[in-house]
Amino acid sequence: MLDTAAYKPFVQAFRSHVKMRPINTTGIVNFELCYKVKRPPSRFPALVFHFEGADWEMPLKNYMVFDEESGLFCLMVIESPGMSTFGNVQTQNMHVLYNLEKDQLSFAPAKCDKL
Repeated sequence: MLDTAAYKPFVQAFRSHVKMRPINTTGIVNFELCYKVKRPPSRFPALVFHFEGADWEMPLKNYMVFDEESGLFCLMVIESPGMSTFGNVQTQNMHVLYNLEKDQLSFAPAKCDKL
């Protein structure tokens, strides 16, 4: 979820990098950006969140979902006025550390199924 102030420019930037035409999914799913595909594209623009001192590049499966039955390929980011949150799907296979003493957040890719 991204706060409205971040969500609007995020969606605009995402649309400018994805060279596919989104479809209207009103009443079907709660995601704003969905594409009708036979299978997920093998090449897709990277999604990188830039923080002070770090960039977080998410794997495709952490921000896009594909439903084989409907053929919908959707961005799993929604608008949330007043709050931004990275959920459990975005943080899968990531080590995330909250250092309360230094007021820092750090993260690194991980193979959680191998731990």
